[in-house]
Amino acid sequence: MAKVHGNDPTGYSYGDADALKTAARNLASAINGQTATRAAAVTSAGREFRGYFSQVFADNAGIASRSASKLSDALSSLVGFVDELREAAKQEDRRRADAKAWEARKREREENFFVGAAHEVSTWFGAEDDPKPPEPEPEPQLQADAVSVRGRTIPAGGGGSGGTSSAVPADLRSFASSTRGADDSLSGSVSSFRNALSGYESGCNTCWGTLHAQSLVTAVQDWLTDNGHDASWASRRSDQQGQS
Repeated sequence: MAKVHGNDPTGYSYGDADALKTAARNLASAINGQTATRAAAVTSAGREFRGYFSQVFADNAGIASRSASKLSDALSSLVGFVDELREAAKQEDRRRADAKAWEARKREREENFFVGAAHEVSTWFGAEDDPKPPEPEPEPQLQADAVSVRGRTIPAGGGGSGGTSSAVPADLRSFASSTRGADDSLSGSVSSFRNALSGYESGCNTCWGTLHAQSLVTAVQDWLTDNGHDASWASRRSDQQGQS
């Protein structure tokens, strides 16, 4: 009896794939939606900021903004990767269903003389044969886009080689508060993305194809951690300015 490789369904979880796509889109949208608010907070804090620390502040803000854009782009790319893997699994499930049906027909021709004879006669007179379905395509192996969010500088204090610095304390406190609020508002979307990725890994990676994307979760968390460092530094500077 003929045996075609992989006749049973893959077990790929299309629901987990769709959940990951939704979570990635939502997180990308949430990050993009904060662009104007974060930029406004930076502009306000930098309006009267002077000296060495003002340049550090501006540099860090630029890194934070560019990192946010990179994260959003990578999340959007991830949606495309999931689509690719989902379609590959769908095609494999279809191929396996065809293979299972072919095997059943093949078995019937082998076990039932009349069915087998009828098939031979029909093909003799030009009827289309019943070819064996193709072997499976290689399982896709996809890696999320690498995102670098590092590079921010948090001075320990003092003016450094650039001399003294000055700023309006209230502006720095406002920046710190705005940054923390924006980061906090992302917590739900970040958690949903992390859980959806874990769900995909357990419901899909073990079945057909593989998606590696934990590095993106790490990058998001690193970006948020650095945002928190920026906010804490701005708060400390506001206190120092208030005492000077």
